[in-house]
Amino acid sequence: MKIALILISAAWMVCATVEAGDNGGTHKLPCTAEEDQEMECRNGGTCFALETDQGRVRACHCTSEFEGVRCEYQKIDPDLQHPKSGD
Repeated sequence: MKIALILISAAWMVCATVEAGDNGGTHKLPCTAEEDQEMECRNGGTCFALETDQGRVRACHCTSEFEGVRCEYQKIDPDLQHPKSGD
């Protein structure tokens, strides 16, 4: 369990760096069919893999409307999350 959490954390840290524009995003690799099935990215999310010193790490790249490890949560407009006082 601890190994899985570390790998997921590593994937998100590297994902954030890649999406910020480092190295033109060339570190993302397509998942194999088996990895894609294991990840079960939802709501239009796509599986990608990263090669690290600890081995291959997989994660989901979510569309702009969803977030979460498997893109399972729909993003909510911040204005709807915290209504203005007096409303």
